[in-house]
Amino acid sequence: GATAPTGTVATAFDNAGNSSTAAFTILADATPPVGGSVSYPGGPTKDTTIDITFTPSTDAQSGYDRHYLQRRQAPLSGNTCGTFGSWGNMGGTSPSSPFTDPSTVDGYCYQYRVLTHDKVDNSTPVAPAITVKVDRTAPTGTISANPAGPVPGTQTISGTSADATTDVASIAVKYTGPNTGTMTG
Repeated sequence: GATAPTGTVATAFDNAGNSSTAAFTILADATPPVGGSVSYPGGPTKDTTIDITFTPSTDAQSGYDRHYLQRRQAPLSGNTCGTFGSWGNMGGTSPSSPFTDPSTVDGYCYQYRVLTHDKVDNSTPVAPAITVKVDRTAPTGTISANPAGPVPGTQTISGTSADATTDVASIAVKYTGPNTGTMTG
């Protein structure tokens, strides 16, 4: 940091008129804290809580003062996150790690960061490139009517499936009945 001009002194006076002076130096701190980390599971989840592990940044000049765990969210549709809102604090001032977020909502994307302040209020945000996509709604699906049977030969069964939040990952068709014939798909 920068040094104050030479000759900076403090003078103390007592009630009898005695005085004493002492020189001192003022160091400016314009450097924000450095380092820090944030970790949490990303991608689609149906979990009702998200566990966030973090380490606040450090500051070698004025020193660490406080940190905030912050979250922002965006609507989720078609496995795509909309526009994220602003960052908001979670867990008060200087929460402990790990921190569990119990307030996620179905159909939203979430991102987390740690914002660390030093003693002169320089700050550093640390945010990984991780997004949580909360989907607690089951996909929908239909299947064509079962053929009236017994039926000889090959039968075609068709259907549809959809998931408005994170898309359909897979479809499983189960055949129950006499153990004859072959099912292909």
